[in-house]
Amino acid sequence: MIDKRNFFYASDLAQLYNISKQTLIFYDKKDLFKPDYVDSNGYRMYSLKQFFILGIILDLKIMGFNLNDIKNFLDHRTPEDTLSLLNKQLHKLTKQIELTTKLCDNIKSKINTINIYNDCKLNEITLSYREEEYFLVSEQIPLSLPQKERFLAAATLLNSAVDKNGLKEYNLSGFIFNDTIAD
Repeated sequence: MIDKRNFFYASDLAQLYNISKQTLIFYDKKDLFKPDYVDSNGYRMYSLKQFFILGIILDLKIMGFNLNDIKNFLDHRTPEDTLSLLNKQLHKLTKQIELTTKLCDNIKSKINTINIYNDCKLNEITLSYREEEYFLVSEQIPLSLPQKERFLAAATLLNSAVDKNGLKEYNLSGFIFNDTIAD
């Protein structure tokens, strides 16, 4: 028989780490973190060593590791593996930060554009200075085409210009057809 005073019950361990007992049961079912001892009443009991292992699991989870990576790490722990694992995660998170930063910049740009055009009044001409301007000259898009077709043709021309000239971003505010705005 074991000395239960040297073990943590699942509820005690969960309370110490501010997690649910269900989390411990889930980790047990995933073969990630099994109790050292289960008594005759079905109570899960964890050793002091397991207290520290759970801390490692929760730290790795906070760092964004999935349960399979954590299990693999726990099964094959070496200083080299630890450094490799942390470096891979750092690289992954750095890429996510770069992507998130680009997305945030894109959203800010769209918000700024909407705010600028929100202030425009109908039947007024608003001029704004841009460091770089591109003027697209193309074959005339016939007015006989339906509006949707003219729009698609103009959008295709703009996309082509972007691809050929390496433009990173462009804003489209309207189309002028034969000195009039077409319906």
